[in-house]
Amino acid sequence: AVVSTQSTGPIVVEMIMADTLEERKRQLDRLLPLQKKDFVDIFTVMSPYPVTVRFLDPPLHEFLPSLEVVLREMYELKLKAVVKPQGLEDPEFKAAYAHKERVFKKVKELMEVNPMIGHRGIRLGITHPEIYAMQMKAILEATAECIKAGKEVHVELMLPNLTDVNELIWMKEHVLD
Repeated sequence: AVVSTQSTGPIVVEMIMADTLEERKRQLDRLLPLQKKDFVDIFTVMSPYPVTVRFLDPPLHEFLPSLEVVLREMYELKLKAVVKPQGLEDPEFKAAYAHKERVFKKVKELMEVNPMIGHRGIRLGITHPEIYAMQMKAILEATAECIKAGKEVHVELMLPNLTDVNELIWMKEHVLD
């Protein structure tokens, strides 16, 4: 679970917007200490009771604006630019519009007509194992920190929406081990 806070939201968006594995890993490296802190806080408050951590599984496009919002923002950017002296050639407009086009492309890419065949549940972790690996590292480090502090910690992991034993085997081999 990525605990949603104002500090993690922008990082999650940048992770989703990443075009390469290296870019995504850079954002996950930024997210790791925040996730770890969230887990330390949760495990501390819940000690000695068990805590079930469900790995991230929402449709990623839900972290981004809707297609309609992005289109409206692109249209409004153009409207504002055409009345300025440099118009559509203004470097500030070009940079802002290029960013909106990138968001538009990513929103279209991530849209799910049928979430049951998209990146829900365990399929997110199989497609992007680096996300679950970061969460696993945060959980393990938080658990170790709490135990060192004398807290009794019982962590249970939930891999969301498993539909086949091979998904569990794959996750165990690539993320959990």
